[in-house]
Amino acid sequence: MLPGYSIHLCAIQIMMINPKIISYKTQINSNNSNKNKMKKMKISLAAALLFAAMFSVTSCKKESVQNPTNNTGNMQDALLRKTNGGKQSTLTNVAFPSTGANKNVNAVVFPSNAHMYGSSHAAWSAAWWQWAMELPAVANHPFNDDAGFDVTMGQTGNVWFLGTAFGTVTRTCTIPSGKSLFVGLLNAEASDLEGLGNTYAERLSTANWLADHIVPASLSCTVDGIAVNLHSYRFASPEFTFTAPTPWIYGATGGNGTSVGDGYYVMVKPLLTGTHILHYTGAFHFTLANDGFDFDASVDMTYNITVQ
Repeated sequence: MLPGYSIHLCAIQIMMINPKIISYKTQINSNNSNKNKMKKMKISLAAALLFAAMFSVTSCKKESVQNPTNNTGNMQDALLRKTNGGKQSTLTNVAFPSTGANKNVNAVVFPSNAHMYGSSHAAWSAAWWQWAMELPAVANHPFNDDAGFDVTMGQTGNVWFLGTAFGTVTRTCTIPSGKSLFVGLLNAEASDLEGLGNTYAERLSTANWLADHIVPASLSCTVDGIAVNLHSYRFASPEFTFTAPTPWIYGATGGNGTSVGDGYYVMVKPLLTGTHILHYTGAFHFTLANDGFDFDASVDMTYNITVQ
């Protein structure tokens, strides 16, 4: 069992309050000679899964990660989930799935180096996390797979956010015309409010370590059948602050927090009036040999979207 971890692909979350909030909170006790700390890890997906089980693990290996050059707690547990904010990943020699003919991809999503509405993907990933973490911990939170899903929850402006849940999940929603959609595909975050680091370096290291366990070959994303090659869409967010309600998605008591995220995100351009299909997949993979525990979590998310 992982008591204390929430894994949310696209937003792997900590379901400590409502078992429907597809989140797992896993408490990992690092027995490493140089690292006997308890670390919280969260893996998130951009909506929540139907998982409400808790897992417990006694040991976990933490790897060090360099701070991103672009980015301006009590480490007792580790929460697993989905995000990447302030920098682009520098993955090398990694086999991403073939996306086939990509010639029309720029018609449906912004390039990874684009600045949309004045901000980069990294900056938008921080806003995406703020949106999700400041929403009340209700059954139909975007990180939960719930029949009461409401795409309008917390949405404002020209960009709407889409969350993710673990498992195979299909959502149907209506979006006003002229809105871009920022989608958290598979990612993770670490905040001091969750005990995931007292400093920026600690929080970033945890978020990076979690996101490094996303399996590149598992990633895919299509918009109306047009495939997006996600190789360049991993981002680490700049450090950001948030105010969580009580209770919130990751705990019984909210408050002010500081966090950083890491993972995969895309910004879908405003879609034409009519019906559209957004589909994406991804998976996390942890092993006993390398991480101190075996754990796998995947997402297969479909949004049936009507624009009007």
